Amino acid sequence: MTIPARRWLAALCVAVSAQAAPPAKPATADVPMTVAARQAWRDGLRDGRKAHHAKDFARAIEGFDRALAAFPDDPRALAERAWARFQAGDLAGAEADARRALARTSDRRLRGATLYNLGRIHEAQGKTDAARDAWQQSLAQRPSEAVRARLGQLAALGPLAARPFLGPFADADAVCAAIRASGAMGARQRCVREAVTSPIDQAFGGQARLVAAMEPVAEEDTPRPGPGAAYIEGGVDDTPGEATYHLTVATPAGTWLLTDVASRYNPGAFGISEDISFDGARAQTLRDGRVVWHLGVTVNRHDSDMGLNEVEDWTIQTALLCSTGPSGRPSCIGPLSTRVEATRESLGLDEPAEGAQGEHDFWKKASSLDLSLADTGELTIKIVQGKDMDAAMKALKGTHKIAFP
Repeated sequence: MTIPARRWLAALCVAVSAQAAPPAKPATADVPMTVAARQAWRDGLRDGRKAHHAKDFARAIEGFDRALAAFPDDPRALAERAWARFQAGDLAGAEADARRALARTSDRRLRGATLYNLGRIHEAQGKTDAARDAWQQSLAQRPSEAVRARLGQLAALGPLAARPFLGPFADADAVCAAIRASGAMGARQRCVREAVTSPIDQAFGGQARLVAAMEPVAEEDTPRPGPGAAYIEGGVDDTPGEATYHLTVATPAGTWLLTDVASRYNPGAFGISEDISFDGARAQTLRDGRVVWHLGVTVNRHDSDMGLNEVEDWTIQTALLCSTGPSGRPSCIGPLSTRVEATRESLGLDEPAEGAQGEHDFWKKASSLDLSLADTGELTIKIVQGKDMDAAMKALKGTHKIAFP
């Protein structure tokens, strides 16, 4: 479904994040690289990757150092040095490199991988909540079984921990700044002065709004330095690129923010599309008087390849459980994958001559979970369809005592 938009609401911003394709060649913002510097960058990356593959992490770091000496802002070299430093046991250096990389790229695959690595770093630091946040942000960039498995392992260790909102923030500028500071926006992304209308608006007594962020579509829309440069005008209905949605809740104390609730990606290419729907907000009152909001999100993805004569269709449903605990700070459990259906089948075109194309790999997969929250605050998760279920979804099975701080 296409999500309608409405004009800016006074206390909230919608940050819409569209991902730009990574540049084909490295270049600084103001000074182009010389031929010698470009070669040094390539040589450093090559040597660093070769050493990393050989598990010689000290030599890998040295190679990435040389690449970064030639191109200090290269997010890929920063991300790869972060992982090498992690493997070498330098957790502080690894975290610093990962955060620098995230601040310098809008490429969703690189951001997804770097956020996964940042979660591993936080996990090694004993920062379980920070690791969970990084992995949830990683999933918002692109699907990954490895990331889901890590989240599933965390869930299997005990109660599903609620992710607290950031804030409160006094105004929309502060909300936008917090989205960027959290790593949920790339360097070229901007907040948008639009709010998204959806059934989720009903949550938290009607004070919830969805937030999004996007790279300007046209060159003339690119913000210039100065007041208001953090924002672009326009909606997110059918805009090409990736929109990453966040959740805000307005209270008398200010606006609270939960980053990376969902995303959709439409590259503007023929045969590839993705749409998102926010399926509702249902309130449930527990025995102790707490109100828990059940929020649902569905993403439908279509990807056809005429050259291969194949088409893939995916439907992914996720759920969030949100409430406000004794601290007065809102928090949410999830997003939790509850249903995944996917098919790869023939596009229906005439097949090429025999031998001109490899064998097709057609398949159909389906997995689903049932979530039931008792009025005692115990969440029971049962497997409905499990034959094709990944490890992360299976790990959610069981009864969990949930808590909102």
